[in-house]
Amino acid sequence: MKKGILGLGNASTIFYIDEINSQYNKMNGGFSTCPFLLYQTNFDEINPYLPNQFDILIPKIENYFSEIKSLGIQKLLIPNITLHETIDKISSDVEIIHAVDFTIKKLKKYEIDEIVIFGTIFTMNSLYLKKKFGEVGIAFNLPSKEHQISIDDFRKKVYEKRETPEEVSQFQNLCYLYSQHSHVILACTELSIHAEKSPHILDMAQIQIEEFLK
Repeated sequence: MKKGILGLGNASTIFYIDEINSQYNKMNGGFSTCPFLLYQTNFDEINPYLPNQFDILIPKIENYFSEIKSLGIQKLLIPNITLHETIDKISSDVEIIHAVDFTIKKLKKYEIDEIVIFGTIFTMNSLYLKKKFGEVGIAFNLPSKEHQISIDDFRKKVYEKRETPEEVSQFQNLCYLYSQHSHVILACTELSIHAEKSPHILDMAQIQIEEFLK
């Protein structure tokens, strides 16, 4: 099966590519790197219209999908969590490694019925995500307002590559704090970059990557 990645924001796309190649190499050894096609877009054609200007987003994504299909790509990873709400409104023959759907699948597998979401301010207060998780009986909780602002400020600094070690430590402390009472879901690639390994912290990006490598 020919696999592909939709190239979007530079930081998030590079994170996925690096992680995919690193994990693929661990699985296969030697000098192995994962074979896939990268369909690079101009992210500025999409980002100003996120999260929900669907009248503009849908035609753009449909056009990408048409070109991606013409390249023979059958399985596609999209390195942007917010864009998946638009993806749900589009029919495509290409198999999408859906960040939210595969996260839900994993939560159900391990009988996890309560989460706290970390992401952008919009993502953390997303009615789309709340509905998706609620439909399968998973309680969707939020950090405090103060912590939401702190998380969102931190992910912006990561995107701009100006986060400090102290800010990284503060973010990781928040992950630890909330994971003591619930499972934390990371729903923003900038947060994935500084995620620590923990059975109580699930990373949507890593869940997508795991599925991509199957």
